[in-house]
Amino acid sequence: MENMAELVVMTIIMISIALAAIGGNLLVIVAVLWNKRIRTVPNFLFINLAVADFFQGLVSIPLRLTEQLNHSDIKPLVPCLVVIPLTILFYSASNINLTVISLDRFVALYKPMHYKNIVTPCKVITTVLISWIIALVLALLPIMGWGPKNDIDLIDICLFSTTLTKEYLFMLFTVINFVVLVILGITNIYILRTARKQIRRIHVVTNVRVLDQNTDSMSTMNQTAETTGPTGSKRSGISSFASFRRRAHANATRFSGRRERKATKVVLIIVGLFIILTVPITVIDILGVFDVDVDVPLLLIKITACMAYSNACLNVFIYAGYNKDMRDTLTMMYLRLKCFLRRQ
Repeated sequence: MENMAELVVMTIIMISIALAAIGGNLLVIVAVLWNKRIRTVPNFLFINLAVADFFQGLVSIPLRLTEQLNHSDIKPLVPCLVVIPLTILFYSASNINLTVISLDRFVALYKPMHYKNIVTPCKVITTVLISWIIALVLALLPIMGWGPKNDIDLIDICLFSTTLTKEYLFMLFTVINFVVLVILGITNIYILRTARKQIRRIHVVTNVRVLDQNTDSMSTMNQTAETTGPTGSKRSGISSFASFRRRAHANATRFSGRRERKATKVVLIIVGLFIILTVPITVIDILGVFDVDVDVPLLLIKITACMAYSNACLNVFIYAGYNKDMRDTLTMMYLRLKCFLRRQ
């Protein structure tokens, strides 16, 4: 009875994660394709991440669910050499794409004046293709014969440690976990430091603007007194125009900085959640690779696997929640759909 209750709860959780990943990521993909105004380089990278997460919800999670619902003592309902490679494909693609997004933010903050010259659409498309090729190669290696164990243990759930050799797993964890975490750590430490510096600059700029406004007020009073002369009106116009240009430049800089800070905040939250949700299952797999004598309960393995998969449905909601253009586009899509249904 206890096992049945556990099965029902885990099944409901996995189905909920899958539906949220499919629906949420599909909405974001359609929104960017529908609205040309938000087809920017950062959004294109997030769409690439959404595609990987969408297929995790559409393919990887249902395959895991079939294992969980299978009660055969002879063999799994779906072979582990089907489940594991597909899991590796979309999981690797998601991790690599998240790394690319973090690097994009790093370049935007490290070289803001040269960002558009460095991060061109052609380079971004090439990077995206390379990321998927790397993920595909990693996933195909076990199918091609390099990586699977000769005698695959048949248990309730396909594990990396019971399906793949130590050599392959060491290579996989090095590329997809260790290298990714190192890059994310370095880039996000820099992003955090830069964000703090920008906050300090904002306070300085705010104080300068207040001082500038006071100066403008005093200047206006002086100009009013001087307008009685023949050249007073001309000097007043020139000074007012210069003051207007300073305020316009300050407003544009502040708007651009606010947009960059929001994008940076989104990346930091997504990366933080990625680390929290994926590290536990990674540690369990590493313990299995090195034959560490630790008895990890199967329930804990299933919970940590669900945590890793939940990352696929959370990214899109964080991104859409902090992106005003995306929220406006989704609202517009909803209103258009509502009007269309009323006409039918």
